[in-house]
Amino acid sequence: MQKIFEAERGWKITSQESLTDFIIVLEIETGRTVTKTSLKKLLKKYNQKGTQYGWEAESVCSLLEIFELTKETDLRNIFRQLAENKVT
Repeated sequence: MQKIFEAERGWKITSQESLTDFIIVLEIETGRTVTKTSLKKLLKKYNQKGTQYGWEAESVCSLLEIFELTKETDLRNIFRQLAENKVT
């Protein structure tokens, strides 16, 4: 959960009020469901643009680390599972 919060805080757009808002921003940025593959493509795009997207690139790296810790392929599912585990 810590990695998710780090990624959210590192994002330049500060209008997110919840993790759901953060996912929506990521879905808009990737143009699809947020997966490991879509995040890798987004990271490549940010890296090509240089330091202008440095914070976002760092956030994407944190999110990619999350995929290494789970078998899930969709970031929304990961968030959902974490929320459910938190409640129980």
